[in-house]
Amino acid sequence: MKRRVHTAGPEDVATLGRLLRLLAEELGATLGAGEPAGGDRLGAFLAAEVTSPERCFLLAREEGRPVGLCGLRFTPCLWTLRSAAEVQELVVTADRRRRGCATALLEAAAAEAARRRCSHLWVLTESWNTDARAFYRRVGLKEKTSSYFEWALSQGGAGPPPALICPCP
Repeated sequence: MKRRVHTAGPEDVATLGRLLRLLAEELGATLGAGEPAGGDRLGAFLAAEVTSPERCFLLAREEGRPVGLCGLRFTPCLWTLRSAAEVQELVVTADRRRRGCATALLEAAAAEAARRRCSHLWVLTESWNTDARAFYRRVGLKEKTSSYFEWALSQGGAGPPPALICPCP
């Protein structure tokens, strides 16, 4: 089966949305959780992201059918004085898994990061996601041990403790 990986553009926003909804559904997550409802917020969000110079969405198609995506974010890294690339989304449709699609997407992501002269390509995944972790090790990414902390700052999130909120004069 012929596969093509290309950079997604504004014309691909609906396709990206469908693939991201599949990922969210599998993870039992809600896209835009904690944000007010109404309209096509995902579409509007993706329309802005797909044209951002800090983002790149790679779309995999087989026989013209969209079967996977890889979303990258590029950020400056003060330790290397170059940008770093982070894989923020990686999804392949269930019927195309274990057939090289995710590997092709990661290879395209690495090529895009190299083209942009990035120092590193990072992938974060949850510790419970053993399939993803095994895949990343299998394709040659080195697993790092670190801790990840967050504050939920969206509506309903606890946010920083009061001691860290500075009053404005």
